[in-house]
Amino acid sequence: PSSGIVRLAAPALADAQVEVLVTDFSGKRVLFLQEIANGEEYASELDMTNLPAGMYIVHFRTGGVSMVSKLSILRN
Repeated sequence: PSSGIVRLAAPALADAQVEVLVTDFSGKRVLFLQEIANGEEYASELDMTNLPAGMYIVHFRTGGVSMVSKLSILRN
């Protein structure tokens, strides 16, 4: 669970394009990033504080490798 700031880290090839897509459970795109990895690990902080509490899906893709993960945003 997260309160809205999410740290994303994953292996990546140097100078490879990285795509991060976050969708809600209905499939609506709520965040999309395209960046270039500048090392063997891609790291980024996603600011999701403007999104309502709920479940989201994080899609990560680089160099022909894709990963999908669930993310829960909790609010007090």
